[in-house]
Amino acid sequence: MMDWAVSNATVKFAIINADVVGNNTIVAAVASKKIRVLQFGLVASTAGTSRWESGADGTALTGLMILPLGGSVTTPFSEVGLFETAAGVLLNLELSVALATADGWVVYQEV
Repeated sequence: MMDWAVSNATVKFAIINADVVGNNTIVAAVASKKIRVLQFGLVASTAGTSRWESGADGTALTGLMILPLGGSVTTPFSEVGLFETAAGVLLNLELSVALATADGWVVYQEV
């Protein structure tokens, strides 16, 4: 279980254009900062699975999300965050062999 605290950190946005099987860096690491995801949306170009990780080949932040061809997942905005990386670690989106491309967006804070 993680403890969350509402933060006044600036809200930032990143485009998801993941096209590598395995590790896709979505937000680069920031020294001494956690990347807290507040909302995201994904659309799959093929059927497969994806999951968010703290670091490349890192700790799973979500379970596997199964996406059918053209399927999508969108989360509601959460001011306290959906999940976050460890401090100083990048936000990674891992794609399965079947899911060759996933596009979308992520709303996050560096805390």
